[in-house]
Amino acid sequence: MVTIFAISAGAQNSSTDTSEDLATQQSSGQSVDQGQLSPPMNIDTSLPLQVVMSPLHWGRFSLLSVTAYQGFDSNPELQKTPQSTEFSAFNLLLVYSVRRSAWELDLQYQPSAFISPGVISKNLTGNAADFSAARRVSRLWNLSLGDDFNYLPNLQSSIQGNGLSVNLGGGISILTPFLSSSRSLLRNTANVSLNGKTGPETNMEFRANESFLRLSSVLNAPLISQQPAALENTISAGFTVTHTLGLKDTISGAYDFRAQSTPSGTLGTTTYHTASAGWSHVLRQNVRFSINGGPGWSTTTGSLTAQGSCQLAYETHSGGVGISFARSDEFIGVVSNSFNNRYLLRLDRRFGSRVSLTTYASYLQQQYSHASTLTGESVSLLTSYSVSRNWSVFGELRYLASNGNELSFPAQKIATFGVRWSWVPEKP
Repeated sequence: MVTIFAISAGAQNSSTDTSEDLATQQSSGQSVDQGQLSPPMNIDTSLPLQVVMSPLHWGRFSLLSVTAYQGFDSNPELQKTPQSTEFSAFNLLLVYSVRRSAWELDLQYQPSAFISPGVISKNLTGNAADFSAARRVSRLWNLSLGDDFNYLPNLQSSIQGNGLSVNLGGGISILTPFLSSSRSLLRNTANVSLNGKTGPETNMEFRANESFLRLSSVLNAPLISQQPAALENTISAGFTVTHTLGLKDTISGAYDFRAQSTPSGTLGTTTYHTASAGWSHVLRQNVRFSINGGPGWSTTTGSLTAQGSCQLAYETHSGGVGISFARSDEFIGVVSNSFNNRYLLRLDRRFGSRVSLTTYASYLQQQYSHASTLTGESVSLLTSYSVSRNWSVFGELRYLASNGNELSFPAQKIATFGVRWSWVPEKP
């Protein structure tokens, strides 16, 4: 049994700016300071949503980004004999936000469209939406509510559905070949959390959520006994305690409970219990290391296993590198009744202020209690050139492959080239 650890080469920027009322900013697009309220994750970039208004706005509704691209897919329908095709796609991000000193509300909506002359499909449009609200209930405690919805038709997953943000240090996005073409995804998650300080250096969070997930079957896949389940209902709850020891060290403890149910005749009902202790340490000014782990237990195996995560990141002004390893019961693209393992390598390199290069490589192992392990490999190479503060062009190459169960098909090779507009306010 392996444990899942994830490492991010690019440090996530968690700093925020403050404002009493978003309306006072109007079209300036200045960042918003949350004070003790943490900003939600941007559903387009997986980074904190700091800028919530652009010059393209109507009242509190703002258009924050537009992306359009052309692409090539070597095996869009995951056939044993691949048939390649070209495609065109675009998406945009709309935000409605109200932010005050003691509470905030954010609504994000991202429609997308996919057009391919070589593939006939009725499902060409996708949608993602995220609602979040937070309020200070006292000087030291905050209450947060949210709902996240995502629908991707089977053909769009080649370029958009492969990415998953996982809870390994916040906002880390991985590629998963299990969400490749010919599988549509519908997922909705409602969540609530209460977090605050119990001492000068101690923070505590209580959380709970309910999730519904539906995955379509793979087109042209044979009906075999090891076919993964396509429906999942989940409820979970847990808490985390974090204590800061000094400028370089933080320790933590956590417990989580999750109950997962699938239709009878597939995987049935599985209950997970995980407990972990963690340590985060700054080795040098630009080198960070963190590790957490402990026992995990599920009703399908009835025995203990190891679970947790580990991250190591090195950052400089011109780039960085990160490695990670993790084991958890989180969803990574298929419905299962056991734990999974994930290995990730990320390299970042910036050339001046305009050119950036990012490389991802990941290897996934999804285990089942009464079936063979499903494995997947993915590699991506992304380069971007900033034409101006708000405009950029980019190109990306992806390799996605999986083995086991119904998902054993020739690898997908995807190339995309596009242009992106995103509102970036001028620095004060």
